[in-house]
Amino acid sequence: MDPTPSVTARILAFGSIVISGTCGGLIGFAVIDLQCNGECQILAGIVGSIAASATSIGTAIVAILMLRSSIEWRTRHNLSKTYTTTQDQTPPTNHNKIQ
Repeated sequence: MDPTPSVTARILAFGSIVISGTCGGLIGFAVIDLQCNGECQILAGIVGSIAASATSIGTAIVAILMLRSSIEWRTRHNLSKTYTTTQDQTPPTNHNKIQ
């Protein structure tokens, strides 16, 4: 079995990183824009970019940990299935038995 996460899981992880980065950037921009009096668009843009980067990095760390744990779980699950299958087989019969 291939030890990589499914394509769906990778797409969802990427989408969550993009969405969290967008939301973090918008929140950072809005906080500075609301608190500043006057012309603060450059500062709001800088803070929005920093917030977007920070939230994207944080979400990427969580996504990577989730993908790695799913790989580990799937590997252990397959190993336990293999072990259970070999345990359930009937033992070989002894044909050299004295009657």
